[in-house]
Amino acid sequence: MSAVVATLVGVLSVVCPAAGLAASLVVFMFAPLLVGYALEQRTRRRVRAVLGEGGRRQIGEAWVWTVGGSLALKHPGLAPSLGFRTGAGGRTGDWEFDNVVAVSPAALPAFWIAADADTRAVLRVLVRDGLTLSGGAMLMPLRDPAQLERQVRRMVDLANRLAVSEPWLDRAVDRALRDPSPGLRAQVGRWLAAGPGVPAEAHRLLLASPDPETVLLSAKALDDRPTLVRLLDDPTVRARAAAAMARGLEPGADPALEEYLISQLPALSVIAALADMGTVAAVPALRDAQGLALTEAGRRARDAVRSIQARAAPSRGTVALADEGGGGLSTADEQGGLSVAAR
Repeated sequence: MSAVVATLVGVLSVVCPAAGLAASLVVFMFAPLLVGYALEQRTRRRVRAVLGEGGRRQIGEAWVWTVGGSLALKHPGLAPSLGFRTGAGGRTGDWEFDNVVAVSPAALPAFWIAADADTRAVLRVLVRDGLTLSGGAMLMPLRDPAQLERQVRRMVDLANRLAVSEPWLDRAVDRALRDPSPGLRAQVGRWLAAGPGVPAEAHRLLLASPDPETVLLSAKALDDRPTLVRLLDDPTVRARAAAAMARGLEPGADPALEEYLISQLPALSVIAALADMGTVAAVPALRDAQGLALTEAGRRARDAVRSIQARAAPSRGTVALADEGGGGLSTADEQGGLSVAAR
């Protein structure tokens, strides 16, 4: 078409220079519209060739169609909560992925379950090209009609990867134990181990996690004392592991554990454990923790001392703890008393 227009303008320029000039001006003014129309017709022909006359095609379980200047795709296996877009600052735990793709916080569980390492690699590329997912529908700008068929295949392949078909728990456990990203492994493991309704078998599998926090959470859920004892060697979780071991114990039932807990003050989990099973032997150390009066640890230590006092006091006596000076803990009944120095 452009060749025909150029030929006509050339003939007019020879026959009638003025008419040729006018025709040139008209072509110049309307050339963008003519080019845009030609490109639009070319795109429509390409869409019909790839997606059919209706511009809509089912490929496997996915439906693909055009909307505006974009390709759209829906797949029944895509979780409605799953969503992502271009942008840094994601929180999946895979820092390389998070620098490119922003996954909404509400979509993280669905994303962890659906996207393995290979899928995340594909996603990084497509999201850079403008792919978004929201409400279970993918959208991707259609910039080059010649690449339409390849673009459709890439979107369908990604949708099939993200579709959750196998039991979600199996996928989640696999991410927590075997994903190549340490950060993502840890986040998935902690989310799973802390979640309600997770079966004991899954917790037993999570005990093999390389993340101590995940192991601690699953050991607590299973009341697995041998694993909790092993975690006492890990400085990142030892205080909470000891506190978990103290659950359900009566005061004075395990002096050695109580002594170990005292050595881990002022950890909040330890203070809570001593409030439940501590004896007067824990009072001096808790009084030291009370010195952090303006902190949460200081407030909880004061409450723990009161709990121990209440347990130590006979029914007809009283207990008092001096906050300053050289006083101590004392109990007394009507017939006399017993005094236990706190310092």
